Amino acid sequence: MRWQLKHSRNLQVYKRVAALLAVHQGQPVGKIAELLGVTRQCIYNWIAVYGQSERPMDLADAPRSGRPSLWTGPLQSFLQDILRQGPASCGYSASNWTLELLLKHLKLHQDCRLSAETLRKGLQRLGYVTKRGCYHLCTDPPAARGSARSVQVPPQVSVAG
Repeated sequence: MRWQLKHSRNLQVYKRVAALLAVHQGQPVGKIAELLGVTRQCIYNWIAVYGQSERPMDLADAPRSGRPSLWTGPLQSFLQDILRQGPASCGYSASNWTLELLLKHLKLHQDCRLSAETLRKGLQRLGYVTKRGCYHLCTDPPAARGSARSVQVPPQVSVAG
């Protein structure tokens, strides 16, 4: 276990091996748990796991599937279709798709609530690029007394290359 402690690249395994060594040296489980920021039950679970196999790598976290992706094949096909058509053919008074407009369209027609970041990453995988909004200065004719105001242009989606 001491070798594992020196050579472990997995932080969770390192923490668990350190806890087991401290228990072996007679440290109270409650104190070890408090130092590591875990419950006493966690320490007892690690002792039970290690006691069955005596292999420190068995103390590593088991693989987990995680949350299912909202980015599905049908959603991808739907997006590709509407991106080819453009927003005007879908009833919007816009010449280019923006992330905000795509998110609104997906919510209305697919009952899909993606985050802007998930949509941006998915579009990049499909070969689209997004341009972040930029600020343009324009003068307001009625208030053009030497002052200018900034207007944000929303991010647009365009075909790469």
